[in-house]
Amino acid sequence: MSNVRFVEGLVCFRDTWFAYYGQSDSTLGVATCPVGDRRSALGA
Repeated sequence: MSNVRFVEGLVCFRDTWFAYYGQSDSTLGVATCPVGDRRSALGA
């Protein structure tokens, strides 16, 4: 199946969340978000 992402782990390090994910069994990626109020991190 192409264009699929699977979350592999979630880590909090130095006031930042790191979400690691696999992409179609070929590469890895990471998304980050500052710790704190979710609404302010999203620009709401």
